[in-house]
Amino acid sequence: MPLDKMKRVVFPKEWSLQVYLEQSKREVEARLSQLPLLSSRHTPAGEAMRYALATPGKRFRALMVIATADIFEKGSDAVVMGAALAVESIHLASLILDDLPCMDDASLRRGQPTLHTRVGEADAILAAMALVAEAHHQLRGDLAQRRSEMKKLNRMSQVLTHAYSLDGLSGGQSDDLQDRPDLDLAALELIHAKKTGTLFTASVELACIWCGARAREQEQLVSYAKNLGLAFQIKDDLLDREDSKQTGKDSAKDTHKTTFVSLLGAKACHELYSELMEAALAQLKPLGDGARHIRELTHAIWHRLN
Repeated sequence: MPLDKMKRVVFPKEWSLQVYLEQSKREVEARLSQLPLLSSRHTPAGEAMRYALATPGKRFRALMVIATADIFEKGSDAVVMGAALAVESIHLASLILDDLPCMDDASLRRGQPTLHTRVGEADAILAAMALVAEAHHQLRGDLAQRRSEMKKLNRMSQVLTHAYSLDGLSGGQSDDLQDRPDLDLAALELIHAKKTGTLFTASVELACIWCGARAREQEQLVSYAKNLGLAFQIKDDLLDREDSKQTGKDSAKDTHKTTFVSLLGAKACHELYSELMEAALAQLKPLGDGARHIRELTHAIWHRLN
């Protein structure tokens, strides 16, 4: 569907926040099911991409774009949905690559076989590349923008590109693959600020740019996202020790790495996780009632089980 026809449903304010999140997630899922738009050719890599897009997910990053835009009453903008789909496409590409035998060598993701175990490594890699291309297509869309809007879209494209660059998740993943038993907490935080946190930060930045957030508002939201991203990784490290039947992915895949759990211990990680989530929520307080959607999303992330 062309981006200029992507009009989101505007949910009544009296709807419960839980219903809002559920409906928004369904809408993101529906949009994802309509991708890819870049080619009508049916190739093995294209089918692999469609399989990846159809795999169930929580869509936290896409929902964060929308919920951030809702603060500024622009969550229903077509460009916001395009940005949400772009972030989710990059995230899916990163998961495909992360699961490869040369990286984490995972066989299970979201309760289903990982992509490379179904289609082979070559088509999995090509599907990931296609998802990155699709992300930029979704972000820029087919709209004939005014010059001021094109400036915003160019800035948004730069943010998205930075998110998966060597200064973002690609560099963080590369650092995470290194066997470095001497890592201290500061070094570990830096790795995961890039590997995990960068897409959360990009999610709020994309919405802030499009919605014309003031500098102070953007600072608060970026600080919020940084705390959330770090907390998210700590939770992932804790979940790595849980049964795969609960988490939907292979367990004990990080036992050979320095993780927050191996460095601090499980008890301290649980405490730090709560502290970071509380700090993230504190950054939303000055934004008032407009932040109710992103606040509810944060609580959903806080209490996730997988």
